[in-house]
Amino acid sequence: MKLCWGCAILLMLLVCRPARPDTITTTDGSSVNGSILGVANGVVKIQSRFPSKTKEIWIPLKNIQNIEFNSQTFNPGAPPEIQGFGPADTQDQPKSNRTGEVIVFRGGERQPCNLVDIDADAVHCGPHDTVYPRNKVLRIVFGS
Repeated sequence: MKLCWGCAILLMLLVCRPARPDTITTTDGSSVNGSILGVANGVVKIQSRFPSKTKEIWIPLKNIQNIEFNSQTFNPGAPPEIQGFGPADTQDQPKSNRTGEVIVFRGGERQPCNLVDIDADAVHCGPHDTVYPRNKVLRIVFGS
């Protein structure tokens, strides 16, 4: 019986890993802290905590200045009520209008990256699905 409890606890730890904290800064200078859930159809989804609630926010890639991987998960103010935040209209999102994302690694090294996805463990860049561990990446700069 002890072995079953040990397996259950190990499985829970593997499945329920905590999300990594991130900060997204938009081209208008606004920023939101939270945990990136993923990138799809030209939109980044981030789950953010605010004093009143937790909210999923969608930000089009074209509106992002940079993404920083840091320790910030909480937003002290109210959820943003600004243009470009919220569920995306993916019909209007061209897929290849972005120019030159650059990954900045801890230590300062820079690599070009055509951002494909961000998950709990890695940043994925195309077109050959190059994978960079999140703990090595400091930030992604857009339009560089």
